[in-house]
Amino acid sequence: MSGVWTVPEHRGRGFSTAAMEVAATFIHRELVAEFGLLLCREEVRPFYDRLGWICVPGPTVFDQPSGLVTWPLCTLVLALGATIWPAGTIDLRGLPW
Repeated sequence: MSGVWTVPEHRGRGFSTAAMEVAATFIHRELVAEFGLLLCREEVRPFYDRLGWICVPGPTVFDQPSGLVTWPLCTLVLALGATIWPAGTIDLRGLPW
């Protein structure tokens, strides 16, 4: 999924927070993953910060038709267990979306 947002007339009602909480629960319980990961624009980062996502050092790289690209913005992770995010390059090993 990419480019998710809430239209202005529905902001401030908790819809995005609820959706992110459901997503985190699904990632943890159904996918049995220790982390959620998302690529984030700086202007929306405060929203994710409030939900416990943290910006991790990269670089984050992924494939594009033109070759390997380094993500220029923030990569966020949400710890869903006791494991600490490892240092180093994050390689999505494919197209990011």
